[in-house]
Formats: sequence, structure tokens, C-alpha cells
Amino acid sequence: MPFRLRAAIVVFIAIACLLTVGYAKEDLICAIYFTKIGCPVCAKTDPVVLGEWPLKHKGLVIIEYVFEKWTSENASLLGEYALNFGFQSAVPAFILEKEQAVGLPPVFDIEAKLDGSSCRLLEKNVPFSELNLNELPAKPKIWANGRLLVRLKKSDVSSDFLRELLFTDDLEGILKKAPYKIVEIKAEPAPISYGEIEFKKAFKIADSWILKCNDDINGFSLENNVNGQEGNGKEPKPNTDIKDINTDIFIFMGIVAIIIAAVVVIVLIVITKK
Repeated sequence: MPFRLRAAIVVFIAIACLLTVGYAKEDLICAIYFTKIGCPVCAKTDPVVLGEWPLKHKGLVIIEYVFEKWTSENASLLGEYALNFGFQSAVPAFILEKEQAVGLPPVFDIEAKLDGSSCRLLEKNVPFSELNLNELPAKPKIWANGRLLVRLKKSDVSSDFLRELLFTDDLEGILKKAPYKIVEIKAEPAPISYGEIEFKKAFKIADSWILKCNDDINGFSLENNVNGQEGNGKEPKPNTDIKDINTDIFIFMGIVAIIIAAVVVIVLIVITKK
């Protein structure tokens, strides 16, 4: 087989492999973070871990479990994690798929080890792209891309839809086309130890989730009730056709790359015949 033809085939295979890796979204990093209101050490880590890292590391998703009392549900969950995985039940605790850090400086040091990883649950590891956000234990908050999702109660809101809210570039469009009741509420700051993180906008989703963000979004009526109480209206069924974030982009990139690779192969074949 002529050298140029072999080279073209190698290029084609390499492009196909890159596309496969990209579509799998293995670059997402999922972490579990336990913190406590009133914890002096957490007061140092919270603004960095929750306020800076999700902006600095675009693929980073942090599932936060914050608590004020050690008798709370989130504190009990920390105890289960510590018992299961053999580390001290203390805060702050930052847990990746294969390792964890407790206290300082380990929590800050683990930033250098951030890499594509699944969410470490008590029973098994699950990629964030496949995680059922409504089935997460206790009372989670999900930080990513400068946005925050707060779960008020378990519901049938699509996890794919919730993930899209965290990462889409067209947040206003997604909210306005949502198959759920969306109302704007007062944007209360997110509490952290000895402080808070401000947000400009907040939206209640089907009375079960709250999205907080700093995007410029208009066209929603402001609701005075910020407590997430159940409404009387029946919520529409989830749209099962909602695609995971970036799926269409990857498909388009894949088609373009395959066309380019095919053209390269054809050109090289023609050249080798001359």
C-alpha cells in the first residue's frame, strides 16, 4: 500500500478516535464537597472552591453538601462517606472519584489533581452526564460554570434539562422553551461559611429546583414567594426529546471532520496514482 494512502487512513482513524472521546464528555470533573456554616477553615475554602473553581475550571461540577449542625441530614451523609471510604469525618472535605482531601492545605492542593472523573457515590461511581440529580441523597446543591442548582425536593424534572441549565450558552432561550413551570424569584445569595456568594438572577423550576446565575435574562414575571412551596397547577410532563448539552455540536463537528478526512483520502489516492 502506498505511503500516502496509509498516512491518509491513519489521519482518518485518529479523527474518528478524537470524536469518540469528545462525544463521551470524559472531560467533565465531578466532585463532592462537604462544608459547614460557622467552620473557620471552611470560611477559607468555600469562596475558592465554590466561588472560583467552577469559573476557572469550565468542566468542573461540584455537588455541595452544606450543613450548620452535626445532627443534620447532610452531616450524616458525610459520616457515611467517611466510614465507606476510610477518611476522617471532618470539614471541609473534597471528594473526587479516586481520592479525597480533608482540611487545609489538602483541599487547596487537590486542585492540581483535578481531572476527568465520575461522581463518587456511596454505592458506585457515576459519570455526571448519566447522574440522576433527583435521586442524589440528602440535600444537594450543584455548582458549575458560575451557576448554582438548589434542590428543594425530589421530582420528575429531567436531569438532562438540569444539566443543560448549568452549561448552555443560551440560558434565556432554554428557560423560555422549558417544558416546566419557570418563574423568576428574588435572587438570594448562597450562604457559605462566614459569608455568601451573590447572584443576579434566580428561577424556580417546577417548584422543585432553584437555578441561580449571573446571566442577563429578561421576560419572566417575578414571584414573591422564594420558599419553593408547591403550586396548585399541574406541571407539564418532561420533554423526553431534550438532548444532553453539546450533543448537536459534537454531531456537527463529527460530520465536518469525516467529510474533511474523506476529502484528504481521495486527494491522496489521486496523487498516488499519478
